[in-house]
Amino acid sequence: MAKIGVLTDIGNPSWHVGDDAIAIASYEQVRRAGHTPYMFTHSPARSAQLIPGANFLHSIEFPNQPLQREEKYLAGCDFTDFERNPFATELAQLHDLDALIIGGGGSLNSYYSWLFLERSLFAQYAAHLSIPVVVTGQSVGPLVLGHQEAAMAALFDAASLIGVRGKYSAQNAQKYTEAPVSVTHDDAIVFSGAKPCWGKKYIAACFNDARSTFSSAGASKLIAKTLDKLSTLTGLPTRLVSHMSDPSKADQDVAFHELIASYMGSPVTLSSPSSPKEVAQGFEGAFLTVTNRFHQAVFSLSSAVPCLAIAPNAYADLRFSDLFANFGASQEWVLPEAVLASNYLDDVLAAYLEGAAHINSSLTQMLPQLKKDHAAWWKTVVAACEGKSVTPGIYVSAPTSTREVPEAIRASRRLFSYQLSELEAARANQEYLSRNWQLLESYERRIASLTAEKALLSDQLMEQQHNLTEAYLAERRVLTNPGARAGMFAYRQLQRVTSPRRILRRLRRLLS
Repeated sequence: MAKIGVLTDIGNPSWHVGDDAIAIASYEQVRRAGHTPYMFTHSPARSAQLIPGANFLHSIEFPNQPLQREEKYLAGCDFTDFERNPFATELAQLHDLDALIIGGGGSLNSYYSWLFLERSLFAQYAAHLSIPVVVTGQSVGPLVLGHQEAAMAALFDAASLIGVRGKYSAQNAQKYTEAPVSVTHDDAIVFSGAKPCWGKKYIAACFNDARSTFSSAGASKLIAKTLDKLSTLTGLPTRLVSHMSDPSKADQDVAFHELIASYMGSPVTLSSPSSPKEVAQGFEGAFLTVTNRFHQAVFSLSSAVPCLAIAPNAYADLRFSDLFANFGASQEWVLPEAVLASNYLDDVLAAYLEGAAHINSSLTQMLPQLKKDHAAWWKTVVAACEGKSVTPGIYVSAPTSTREVPEAIRASRRLFSYQLSELEAARANQEYLSRNWQLLESYERRIASLTAEKALLSDQLMEQQHNLTEAYLAERRVLTNPGARAGMFAYRQLQRVTSPRRILRRLRRLLS
């Protein structure tokens, strides 16, 4: 029985259904294989409520400021003088492990560089200890800033098996490694039970306040208008299901859903689930899912419920495109958020609803094979953790879609996808400006420190020059005063007469 570390993103103040589901699913996979999982967490107390009875290790906490984060990461990569390593305590936890799994999620990018650098650092140290490292179910990119590319390459170099959750992430990953990259499903793909749940009872919806294309107020009004249109077309109410929130604040999805509901005229209910299972398995009777959250789409498709995925930025677009490709659908089905404010919206919604039954049928047929593919991948993950030779490959058996993308959807994506690229470029510029601003601030602090040090040295030099001048003047007074000269001569003679050597010689002569 091996001790296998599993690094996901749990233990934060906010519950996050997607990350929590990945952690639980990974924990169960390792246990079913007969090994002992050790879960990395930001708070063992919080995570004990999520996975009762689990063994917990401490995640790395990086500084909030990008420049300080990079500097600390680089210091952490030096394993030669381990006691001086800033993360020695956290890294030392690997000494008792037999393998390390870098669990799934969307953390291999510069958006979440604190998570990305943590994964790279743990992987590098595990490889330093000759511990097998497996990367599973990750999205890669799309934004990886130039100064962080080395961290990505180091992460992949440390891994004995690399698995990413879609072909577009695989293309991005191959920019940083020559090792084969496996294409897999999301690690929580069967967390919902992977059983058909389609019905005609309600529209399932979930949104985070992305603040990308539109402001919070602007986005909430557009989403409300879209949900009202869908309700009119289907005659169904909407159920807004929160995906992420801090329980003590009722913020994030909970607050944003309340704002959306306040602008809606059609029937709507709000749901704040008590557990990830409640969300993942809460699609019974849903006719359609509308969301900008990745795992809401994962749970929807694995429940054979059609999903209208809305991408507010390139990061969401990558993950949705990966997910749809894994189910045999074109990325053209992913809608840029700007479509909600366009004249295309009515035609796009009509096209989605028209194809709902066909999509449900296709998804239902895929579910049995999906379970087999997921099981095969995790069998490979466990074998790699055991140090066995494994075969990388494509662990997704998605058929090629026979349904052509409707022209309204294709045209709207073609027209508005450029905004996703522009937003991505703006985000990259923002990251660089933030980093460079901090760099300039650090230079300013250093200059101020050196200026203060220079002033101190200048004061000390002036004082020393004053003391030398005083000593010189005192010596001049002695040399120009005959009495002082005579006194100095007598003092020197007395020193010679009373020296210890002279006294000792005189005593010897007297005693001989």
